[in-house]
Amino acid sequence: MKWEGFQSLDLSNIEQAGPLRLAPGEYVAVAENARVESIGETNNKRLVVEFVDSDGAGDIRTFFNLVHTSEQAQTIGHRQLKTFLTAAAHPNPDRPGDVETINGLTCRITVGMGKEWKDRDGNTRKNAEVKRWLPVGEVAPQKKAEKLDDEIPF
Repeated sequence: MKWEGFQSLDLSNIEQAGPLRLAPGEYVAVAENARVESIGETNNKRLVVEFVDSDGAGDIRTFFNLVHTSEQAQTIGHRQLKTFLTAAAHPNPDRPGDVETINGLTCRITVGMGKEWKDRDGNTRKNAEVKRWLPVGEVAPQKKAEKLDDEIPF
């Protein structure tokens, strides 16, 4: 394409960018594009679910470890998945069956910042992640400030 100035730019055949990633906060979200993936060259498996804000603010992807060489990682993944399925009123959160039954489930999510990690280039990064899944009508409890009514020894 030859540049002939901004006035000649034609974007009529270009699609708009997709939704933004959700920032920290609370959202009512719908689960979409649920799929099971292998993790790298291992036998580990994870469920990938995209949560899309029902008001169109954006989306966020969550990974649930289904099979993992780390028993702790697998247990955490199972616990998170059951919490999500229960909050979203899945018909059988104990034995969800077909992965397609996850698509369309709706719940309230709390998005917060995850732990720092280093990428392949050694850069420190921190991403937003889903911290909590609640039924749609339920609001996440707010952290209460500690009451400081102890005696001050001075």
